[in-house]
Amino acid sequence: MPQPYPNHLVSVPLSIMSLKHYFRVHDQGFARTALYGVFLGVLLTAVSMMLGLAGFLREAPGREARQAAELETALAVVTVKDGKAASDQKQPAILWQDCEERPGGESASEADARPKLRTLLVVLDTTGAVTTWEKAAEFAGCAEPQRIVVFGQKAIVSTDPAKGQEQGGGQEACAYTDQARLAEVQKLLEDKGGKLPEFTLENGLAKFKLDPDKVHVLVNRPELLALVDTTGKNLPPTHAWQVATQEHPDMQPPEFLALLTATSVTLKPIYEKAVRTLDLEGRGDVSAGDLSRWVAHTARQVRYDVVMRGILPNSFKMVMYACFEVLILALICSVAGLLVSAALRAGLPYTQVLTMAVYAMTPARLVLPFLVALAGVSGQWAMALPFVVGMGYTAMATYRTARELGGTAVAPAPRL
Repeated sequence: MPQPYPNHLVSVPLSIMSLKHYFRVHDQGFARTALYGVFLGVLLTAVSMMLGLAGFLREAPGREARQAAELETALAVVTVKDGKAASDQKQPAILWQDCEERPGGESASEADARPKLRTLLVVLDTTGAVTTWEKAAEFAGCAEPQRIVVFGQKAIVSTDPAKGQEQGGGQEACAYTDQARLAEVQKLLEDKGGKLPEFTLENGLAKFKLDPDKVHVLVNRPELLALVDTTGKNLPPTHAWQVATQEHPDMQPPEFLALLTATSVTLKPIYEKAVRTLDLEGRGDVSAGDLSRWVAHTARQVRYDVVMRGILPNSFKMVMYACFEVLILALICSVAGLLVSAALRAGLPYTQVLTMAVYAMTPARLVLPFLVALAGVSGQWAMALPFVVGMGYTAMATYRTARELGGTAVAPAPRL
């Protein structure tokens, strides 16, 4: 191939529209092919971010309006006069909650069987019994535990979730034969209103008198979450907590927890330590619509702030993942090129076939996801489309290159 090779920016549209372009780049050096793969990974990350941000900006106003309207109806039992809220409803109470489907590619029947995610939970207490969002989370049974204790087959494992995230560990194990430690755990459970699960030891493994293949909840308090793992998988504490929330979705902390007291409205996002507060004192009479709009709008603003803050810190990791994905997909799609090369007896070296497969990732991974998202297509079968398109382009590019080199579709192509 005569030099110079087409530049990478021009290669993007030509890789989609012209099979001859693959012939023009098929014998270039590995470094140049790798550089195009990185260039493609950057473009793929940029397109993914733009699609995600566009989807968020498109859906956010509708979600805010819907939440505000539904919450306003629920707040009809509350009156705010002279900066003080009051209600005749029995309190504390879960006034309203908003749920949405969990993301995933399952079928409709499987999606219906899964518990929904609570995106917004509103707790009402104007009596003064619940004054903080922590107390509201405890009342709703969805507090983030300070300590998790799991009774597994081999040992009792405990961890501090916050410490585990900061230090990359923080787990402690207690053998069932250690009577002193077992007595400490038993007292800890009893102090929190629970009791030690009944079990027997067989060959050093604990057998519990509970239903198998489940994660059972013994204690669910902010200070302690005690679980019994009868799955036989010896799940780590945080993983066991996730499994337990599948059986008991109300244990999962919501994305946003709102607390309406006599003097204020507090909104706690799950991904931030800080809370947003609206003081009612000094505001005179406040309507239910005003309260609902503040909650919905603040939740939308928090989501936007979190998304914008995460773009730059996560971009490098996303680029690395995109480059790795392009490489793996190209390696798989290169099989189609090898089959075509063998059928035509072209004798193309694998490095050249792989180069064409990398360029075939332009329509398969850069353009196709945009078209799929634009068409609103979803489902597990859509995940196979990049492989189909990538293999198709690689096979056609190999066929075209073999013809350019050999002059005919069946004549042996010279080795380079």
